[in-house]
Amino acid sequence: MTIKEIETLSGMTRANIRFYEAEGLLSPVREENGYRDYSEEDLETLKKIRLFRTLQFSLAQIKVLQSGDEPLSQALETHLQELSREHQDLDRAGETCRAMREEKAEFNTLDAQRYLDVYEQVVRLPVANDKEMAGLPDPGEDVSAKIMDPEFRKDTIAGEEGLAEGGKVSAASQISEGSKEASVRLTLPKADGMNSELEILSHENRIADYAKTLEQPSWMRDDTVEPVRAPWRRFFARQLDLAVYELCLNAILMLGFHINTESISSGLQIGTLTFSVAWLSVLALAIMLFVEPLLLAVFATTPGKWIMGFRVTDNEGYRLSYPAALSRTWTVLWRGCGLGIPLYSIYRSWKSYRDCSDGVPLDWEYDAELTQKDESVWRIAALVCAFLLLYGAENLVSMEATIPRYRGDLTAEEFYANYNQLASWYGLLDSAYSLGSDGHWWNSADVAVTTEINSITVYLGSGPYFLDFDLTEKDGVVTGVSFHYETTDSTLYVQSYQEQMVLTTMSFACAQKGFGIFSTARRRILNVVSSYPQENFHYSCNGITVDCQVEYSGYMMLPYENVLAPGEAPSYSMTFTITKDA
Repeated sequence: MTIKEIETLSGMTRANIRFYEAEGLLSPVREENGYRDYSEEDLETLKKIRLFRTLQFSLAQIKVLQSGDEPLSQALETHLQELSREHQDLDRAGETCRAMREEKAEFNTLDAQRYLDVYEQVVRLPVANDKEMAGLPDPGEDVSAKIMDPEFRKDTIAGEEGLAEGGKVSAASQISEGSKEASVRLTLPKADGMNSELEILSHENRIADYAKTLEQPSWMRDDTVEPVRAPWRRFFARQLDLAVYELCLNAILMLGFHINTESISSGLQIGTLTFSVAWLSVLALAIMLFVEPLLLAVFATTPGKWIMGFRVTDNEGYRLSYPAALSRTWTVLWRGCGLGIPLYSIYRSWKSYRDCSDGVPLDWEYDAELTQKDESVWRIAALVCAFLLLYGAENLVSMEATIPRYRGDLTAEEFYANYNQLASWYGLLDSAYSLGSDGHWWNSADVAVTTEINSITVYLGSGPYFLDFDLTEKDGVVTGVSFHYETTDSTLYVQSYQEQMVLTTMSFACAQKGFGIFSTARRRILNVVSSYPQENFHYSCNGITVDCQVEYSGYMMLPYENVLAPGEAPSYSMTFTITKDA
């Protein structure tokens, strides 16, 4: 039979059955498909376990009985003695508590010694003899009405006076299953050798206070595999997984679509679609929705869970199917992450944390089991290292995206394509304009744009939008790139061409061998070019020479802005050149 069937027949929960299997009390057969097949013998074993646990036998005692190391009669005799002692202790504790309640004792003014004396002095009533028992109802007879009658209480037990003189009425309540109202019954033991005591729940006229609805026995709640809590470990494992998915997303956008996600402010443009920054997180969750189920179906874990020692399986202990894993992941996204919706996602995370801390099963755990190998400290250190590695990988992706698309010996068309790519990457070039293969600027309507500085008002970064490049070529390969600008306009503030110089260097020099993302030559040449915005400089490295000549008069340098303000008879000239050794 399946676990669902044996759950129904045994009256125990799946968690109980798993617990007893782990304790070695059950050994179901494994079928070829890996699922457990429970036999009639397993069912009888569970019923015996339930019986003896109901009788307050410990698991250790049940194991001894199952192994045959102790006869049942001897175990019962020993257990009866233990129950008798416990029962007496509970009666004494109950009477002392009732005395404290009746006297309205307060903790701060409590005379502890007095009540300790009361506890020690409480004794059982003598067992009723046959004559005294003659007028009592039969065992199990409903005496709900009689028990409330003071005369009945006085004649049969002790009455109020007996209690005042130190007598005792021991208490017990029995709730009829299925009844909405509690009924108090007199129960007389039948077993030979047992004391025939009348135990009545009695305290003033408040018997109903002790009536409670039937609940799951405490032993059944205890005999379960402790659910994995560790909310913070689970949280950071999830965060690591999300970081992995975001890394994948950034790699796709940066390397596949050449979109700089790090510089997005107002929105992300992909073709004709515009996404807000918040949508990047939603896209990462979308990747998680389809990738995580695949990982769970194949490996039963994810990167974050694997590092933290977590494993997700079905209730039979086997890997989830892809549909089951997909359903689980969707529930995690909706009920755990709030689909990334602002504020709601925070609420769902807090709610999940609270439930996990309290041991309440999370919404996605009903059809799957989460197990944890251990809670070793080294896993925390490994998690920190994993986050650092992801941070480094993110930087690598970003750096790789700034490598020109075309490398090595470049044609003129390839140089222009590199320039367009990097200018767009850094957000310095309006998508409506680009350098054509002929070196002219074109707009989105394929209309050539004039390079007259006075005819435009848009600026690329800190300098004019459009620049004419002069290329030196040999056998169709570009060996030099330069641009020149000069003006005598007394109304024009001359801004730095630093960004254009950096873009030109990256598009041409950094496309050559020896200027990879890990190359010190790349860092040095870019550092030189970006350090002298309005000054002359000359630098050579790995067969590449950069030279900048700036001459001006009649200008005043504005502080901290690298902008020249025109004065009397201003004159400005700048030439930037990069050459490649033959």
